[in-house]
Amino acid sequence: MTQSRNLLQPENQDRAPANPPRMQDAWRPEGRPSKLVANQAGGPAATSTSLLGRMLAVGVGLSVAWGILSAPAQAGRYVLNQSFETIERYFGPYLVETRSWQGNKTWTMRTYSNAGIRQVLPSLPANAQFKILFVDGKAQWIILAPASGSGIPVEDTAWQAFQYDWQAAFNFFDYIFGYRPSSYKPVPGYYGGGHEGFYDERICLGDGVQTAYTRYGFGVGEIQLSYTAACEPF
Repeated sequence: MTQSRNLLQPENQDRAPANPPRMQDAWRPEGRPSKLVANQAGGPAATSTSLLGRMLAVGVGLSVAWGILSAPAQAGRYVLNQSFETIERYFGPYLVETRSWQGNKTWTMRTYSNAGIRQVLPSLPANAQFKILFVDGKAQWIILAPASGSGIPVEDTAWQAFQYDWQAAFNFFDYIFGYRPSSYKPVPGYYGGGHEGFYDERICLGDGVQTAYTRYGFGVGEIQLSYTAACEPF
């Protein structure tokens, strides 16, 4: 068995829902990377695939990965599963906060300055939004919205000019976690489906992290970094 640099932070043993929210739709949670524990074999249990499960499946514990508790971080930084205070040390004070509730869980969306991320993604539109979604005060999803507002901005030339290719994905990952990802390949077994004019993509970036987004005919929708067991290097 290959040992992985599993991106699970040992401080919290709760499990997040399977899909994060998109700007164009309702809340849509998606798997969770925590960040960055070295040399832990295996990984957490797979997330629920049902819609309700994705929205509320916070119950699958990380107890199967108790070995990470003693594993030191070798590179990068912990991001997901971290507190408001830790995230603020990394990315500065939040600009906007919204809250909602799913069952007995509190979901907090905080928007941060996009100035730093625009340095590594120069073609990112000036009005792009950099967000982090917290569940019960712990960061669960990293979200980058290239266009603000609702709907698809088909007349927004800056949005159309932004390309989210493998280089952009690597730069996004590096900006968040502090090291370069190890792979760029489709999530095994995932079919994006879609209809005429758009297609959902999920790409493994290594160490259990996927990037998920919708590619439209004119540009790219909201981009997410999240954990999925399917991207673990077993």
